[in-house]
Amino acid sequence: MQKLITQGNKEILFIIPPSRFSTHRYNLAYLYLSSYLLSKGFDNSIIEPHKLLDKKYKYHDINKANLKIILSNFAKLIKRSSPKVVCFNAFTHEFMEIANLIKIVKENSSAKIIVGGYHSTAMPSEFLDYGADFSVFGEGEITQYELVKAIYNNESDFSKINGLGWIKNSKKIINSLRVPTANLDDFPSPAYNKIDMERYLSIWDGTVRGFPLRACDMYTTRGCPYNCSFCGCNAVFGRKLRYRSEQRIEEEVKLLKNKYGVEAIMFVDDTLTVNKNHLKVICRIMKKHKMIWDCQARVNTIDSEMLELMTKSGCVQLCFGVESGSQRVLDNIINKGIKVGDTKRAFQLCKEHGIHPMANFMIGLPTETKAEMEQTFNLAKEINASYYFYSVVCPLPGTKLYTMAGINIPPEQYYKLNWENPQIEEFNRSEVKDVFELRNKYYQELNKTMFRNAFLDFPNYFSIWWKLPRKMRRINYVVRKLYNYFIFKRFTGKSLRL
Repeated sequence: MQKLITQGNKEILFIIPPSRFSTHRYNLAYLYLSSYLLSKGFDNSIIEPHKLLDKKYKYHDINKANLKIILSNFAKLIKRSSPKVVCFNAFTHEFMEIANLIKIVKENSSAKIIVGGYHSTAMPSEFLDYGADFSVFGEGEITQYELVKAIYNNESDFSKINGLGWIKNSKKIINSLRVPTANLDDFPSPAYNKIDMERYLSIWDGTVRGFPLRACDMYTTRGCPYNCSFCGCNAVFGRKLRYRSEQRIEEEVKLLKNKYGVEAIMFVDDTLTVNKNHLKVICRIMKKHKMIWDCQARVNTIDSEMLELMTKSGCVQLCFGVESGSQRVLDNIINKGIKVGDTKRAFQLCKEHGIHPMANFMIGLPTETKAEMEQTFNLAKEINASYYFYSVVCPLPGTKLYTMAGINIPPEQYYKLNWENPQIEEFNRSEVKDVFELRNKYYQELNKTMFRNAFLDFPNYFSIWWKLPRKMRRINYVVRKLYNYFIFKRFTGKSLRL
């Protein structure tokens, strides 16, 4: 077995679920929670699933044999280390997976189990029914710290800890919601030293789409002032935008570049382009350190002045939530707050300034018609994006969309609430049957557009690659990706680990 714990003590463990085995992108929630506890004197370890495997894996997807090994070694780790506290951070579709891991922890230790993340925020009592001792909802750093401190002090009354669900005398208690921290500089930078950074920083083109780079994710703000029906982001971080200072952002950028050799950063803030002054801060930092970057953006928050500044500072791509080509759907179902015309204008502006625009679309919304899905597909073709992400709607508990769809499913079926799972078709509330099949049909057409645009823009890609080190690794990656897509995947049905 590989070394299971990278750094830290064995009393407080953060457990990343095995389903995240193949991801190239770390979960920042774990790193922020870990670093905040450490800043308060509680050392800890983050357990990554690939560290629980006795052998190197070959394919992108984890198989049953490897999963069995991981779970077996996880049980051994828990039994051997006898932790005091075990922490999980869960998405809705991971519910039963986390429940199974909780069971393993209970069978092999007397640890107190804490579960946080989106699902705990949306449904704060449910994990308590499946063995968790505590459920953290909302912004988690301070809540978790206060809870861990109380556990170490052998306290039994947790009623004064806001943002916490717990059990007293067999009764579930949900405390008041914690007000989000106003000053994000109160939180230290993520605990990158607690994970296998080299694993996540291997050359890959899925973070900055189309650019094979050593790239990673980073937050500079929290909160989102918008209220899209499908999104639960502001349930965790609130609707008020809060900002990290320029000094702290720059410190983290320097750390990522100088210590870990990061070449590019994807700013995963929900609404980075809303505040122009903050965006200028990002541009100033990234230009100073000669970094490549991209971010998530809204089509109605960009203009030529900002795009010019972003281009000069190293921004190569913007990821837009376009969602639909139907104005009725945007207004009445999604509550997106944008116009179809905004999308057309934004994509045209990006092309004029040499920025690659990515379009995120969804179909299968309640009451959506076939004609409106065709409007979405036609818009996708018209804007001629560099990259497309086309998903079937996933109604998450706690969102307006979940209520609109009239869904009330047991936790045992939460695994279906994953846009990649064809069983999500069960929750299709549009006027079209087989929406998953229609989505795949659209994707096949849009893939042609993506390949064509990538081919036409290859000189631009190459000019960026050529300025960076690790040229042979990048070339090797591109060759393997082409081989995987055109030959290996088509004949085996599997994917190479890229």
